[in-house]
Amino acid sequence: MTGGEQKRDFIFVDDLVNFFIKAINFRKTSFEVFNVGSGASYSVRQIVDIVLEKLNRDIPVEFDNVKRENEIMDTRADITKARTMLNWSPQTTFEEGISLTLKATDLI
Repeated sequence: MTGGEQKRDFIFVDDLVNFFIKAINFRKTSFEVFNVGSGASYSVRQIVDIVLEKLNRDIPVEFDNVKRENEIMDTRADITKARTMLNWSPQTTFEEGISLTLKATDLI
């Protein structure tokens, strides 16, 4: 394993807030559980590459190449239920979210 290949599903905070608003206003007699995410996953290595590209920097990044015991290598949320029952889906792409975050921190 080369390190940095673990993939996770990320969601921009504004999209998460919009999900909560939809869920709070959802009126149904039974209890429902929803998965929340973007429905896509990105590796740690991809995230590093995207951030460095947005910052227009070439910084060497090293990974420890150690796989944690029982680590799940790829997770992604199935947001089908939220789309159909709440008419919700994230509006911000991963790269847009990175750009907005970097701008908010005055890094770009």
